[in-house]
Amino acid sequence: MTVYKYFLKLANRYKIYGIIYLVIFMGMALLQISKIDERKYFEDVPVKMMIKDESNGTNEIINQLIQTLQKKHEVQKTTKSDTSMKEAIYAGDVDAGLWIPSDAQSKMEQEQEVVEMEISNSLSGHLIREYVNSYLRYAIALKKEGNFNPEKIEKIMDQEVTVTLLSKEEAVSSQYSKEKLGENYFTYSPFIYFSVFIYLFGTIFSKMKGKEVAKRIAIAMKDERRVMLEQFLAGLTIVALIVGINLLFVGILAPEFYESSQALKILLLSTASAISAYALSFLCAVVIGENQYAYSAASTIFGMGLAFLSGIFVPLELVSSYGVNIAKFFPVYYVTSAASNSSTEFSSYAFHLGMIVLFTVLYTVMAFSVQRIRRINKF
Repeated sequence: MTVYKYFLKLANRYKIYGIIYLVIFMGMALLQISKIDERKYFEDVPVKMMIKDESNGTNEIINQLIQTLQKKHEVQKTTKSDTSMKEAIYAGDVDAGLWIPSDAQSKMEQEQEVVEMEISNSLSGHLIREYVNSYLRYAIALKKEGNFNPEKIEKIMDQEVTVTLLSKEEAVSSQYSKEKLGENYFTYSPFIYFSVFIYLFGTIFSKMKGKEVAKRIAIAMKDERRVMLEQFLAGLTIVALIVGINLLFVGILAPEFYESSQALKILLLSTASAISAYALSFLCAVVIGENQYAYSAASTIFGMGLAFLSGIFVPLELVSSYGVNIAKFFPVYYVTSAASNSSTEFSSYAFHLGMIVLFTVLYTVMAFSVQRIRRINKF
């Protein structure tokens, strides 16, 4: 295991590159956790929201819902496009956007979803969504019984809010926020993996391809395939260490995440993306060779480029169709795409996970194939 040990020795020498990225990423998480609202009691704080009503006031329940929201919250009615509402939410101008389609009445009669909501990644956003869904559920039930009354609905909703939110106290604010922190941390981790791995492993591989090191390895081990395999396994060891550090960090900072329904899904996607990022860095190392400056460029292009195109820095809804089509050729897209779906059923993200694994296998096979072709051409 000569090559394996030497690879780890080089990794220890250049570990500062990985540490810097990890510290910055962890610092951002600490900044987010410091903003978590630790309120002990629920406060009915007005929520900023936009409402686009295309039903033209034809539905009594919808009309009363809008009036109730206007009394309790800062409501801005709009006729702008759905994209404009999403941009306002992303920019932090509002906490939620409510879109009521023109066929709301028929959807209500057919017991279909009546309204569509887009919310910010905040406690206020999720609370207002819960309020709207509960209001519609109770209102429709009373309407069927012929007992619909706006005042009665408001009274029921006030009781619902008190029972649901006051009984949960910290669970609503602190626990939810920490669960979301862990979810976001691992969802955005591919940015770190692709940025760090390509540069770190590229630097290590370039040093191992140096003439002096290559001569030593050639003397100690004649089988080039075994050399490459030991390098690959050594890299995987470092990947496991970095993933382990992230798991431990979130475990200390937000242990509630591991008890959430999203934990298994997010961890599978994040871990798979880490291995895929390593496979891509391995391929880059085989193709680029000893040009250390090229690794810096590749790290920036893949790390920053994929972060913007795949929904890490900018929501996928705001990325152009051209950009999304490019992103689909890389595994990061499938992490953020699956994470944006609230479903935890394996079938809901099996395809995405499969695509990440497929890219990992593809990068690995390409790396070994390129190396094999070069070895054959030597003779």
